[in-house]
Amino acid sequence: MNTNNLHPIWKKIYICALSLIALSVAGIVAACLIYELRISPRNYRFRKTERVVYSNDQIRIQRVPKGGYLLYSRAYDTRTEKPVSDKFRWFASHVDEYDTLSVYCDMNGKRGYINLNTGKFNINGQYDHAWNFSEGLGAVVVDDKVGFINSQGEYVIPCQFPVSVKAIHNIGFAFHDSVCVMTNENDLCGLINRSGEWILQPQYDRIWNSNKAHQRIYQNDGKYGLMDKFGKVILQATYDYIYDKQGYYQLVKDGVMCTMDYKLNILNPFVATKTETEYFAFDEDEEIATEFIKYHIYDKEGIMDHNGKVIIPAKYIRVDIVGTNLFKASVSNSNEFVFFDTDGNMITY
Repeated sequence: MNTNNLHPIWKKIYICALSLIALSVAGIVAACLIYELRISPRNYRFRKTERVVYSNDQIRIQRVPKGGYLLYSRAYDTRTEKPVSDKFRWFASHVDEYDTLSVYCDMNGKRGYINLNTGKFNINGQYDHAWNFSEGLGAVVVDDKVGFINSQGEYVIPCQFPVSVKAIHNIGFAFHDSVCVMTNENDLCGLINRSGEWILQPQYDRIWNSNKAHQRIYQNDGKYGLMDKFGKVILQATYDYIYDKQGYYQLVKDGVMCTMDYKLNILNPFVATKTETEYFAFDEDEEIATEFIKYHIYDKEGIMDHNGKVIIPAKYIRVDIVGTNLFKASVSNSNEFVFFDTDGNMITY
């Protein structure tokens, strides 16, 4: 249409109308694209989530779209491609090579056990929480209490041990060396045997499962130590942290970390996870390297000299040199600092 002969007002109205039509069309197209990309179960995003999460020679477990953003899982026979299980939400990674049962969560949020050889539910969903089998027993929670069942779903140890939400998320209730970590009504940890009897009365903040050296890290009053598989203390809880590196330990105490083998021999009296030269800025354009090195123990920082002597232990969130003879250390995530001189002495007024 030729708009040159139109009155200026009508010309503006015409242009506005065309603009509105164009915007409407663009909105419709965008809405269709959004539907196709985010809602339609045929879209690429959902096809991408239709992926295999476990497979062997007999079964395949696959995540399947269920409209919207909800997904479910299902087991299929790899030979016939037919489903062999009902729908379920998820299943736990299988970790014990001697057990074929893995925890699954049904569509109602209850836990049971699925057989990873057949894809069928060996024990239907009926527990509030559950853990994978270890040494032939699986830990389950009913009415906020932990017990253990066998592969037929029969109780070997009744659900009699109180368990908190904190313990459910932090403790792996599994038997190792015929012993399992267990909690009491005060959320303290001890050890039980396969009969459900205490062999170590609950008294510690936390006890970890035993490692390949048949030793356990434990925590007491915020400090860490080591015990044997039956709970006998072999290293008192005096350390800030103990890390099991699958072959040796890293032990942190007062901002210094050492390494120790499983026989408790010191391998190296001083190690760090990272080091960097400390610089001092005279102005925005000039920095000079100092005689100091910043060293890290994971998320904590400290300062040592070039001879390896610790000046400031790695106990602080951040340490910076702020003057030729002055360091500033962040005590916490708040704006709290302490100051040290270059001999490591805390400055007080």
